[in-house]
Amino acid sequence: MRRASLLIVVIVMLVGLVAFLGSQVPPVGAARPYEGQTIRAVVNAEYVKYSLSLVEKDLYDKLGVKIETEVIPLDAFVSKTLLEFNSGSSPWDLVMFGPSNMPDYGRHFEPLEPWMQKLKLDFAVEDIVPVFAKVMLRYQGKLVSMPYDGDIHMMYWNKVAFERGRGGGVLQRLGLGRLGPQALRGGRLLQAIGQRVLVPLVAIALLLVRRAVF
Repeated sequence: MRRASLLIVVIVMLVGLVAFLGSQVPPVGAARPYEGQTIRAVVNAEYVKYSLSLVEKDLYDKLGVKIETEVIPLDAFVSKTLLEFNSGSSPWDLVMFGPSNMPDYGRHFEPLEPWMQKLKLDFAVEDIVPVFAKVMLRYQGKLVSMPYDGDIHMMYWNKVAFERGRGGGVLQRLGLGRLGPQALRGGRLLQAIGQRVLVPLVAIALLLVRRAVF
């Protein structure tokens, strides 16, 4: 088996907690220096809310900060949160979002690096996969978010089967027999299959839907 491609998807969470930290750095070793402050977070699933609950006790014991987490279902999450941000106000300090939505969310976020320096915070940025840190956590060059988790999606193909098929099997029946080894190792095979197979299937599906409706 041969690995065909590696697609890395990361979900990032805005670390917009700077607002509640205040303008003064507390004395070193001060007990619960932010007593009475509350972080309001919004996430798209109950399991994410649960994961945040695991740090609630430590957060309060060390800093005096409480956390309140709201769950908005995934299907309504982006539209509802952006509606709040675009209106010029937001009830949340933390928001979970996908990096593909950075252009929509990024302009509303507070840059983190000035606060990291002022409050002497260590986010262990060097532990983050470099491409994530460079591409997925920044808006207009400014660090505005930190990763919550990440997924790796891999696809494999059977090289021997594809090579055998190229000699007179399935690829010929699909009209793809002219594709050489380079195409098999690249993305042209999938593109060609999509054009020859998926497009007709979509057309058939649309016809069936139309017949069912009309």
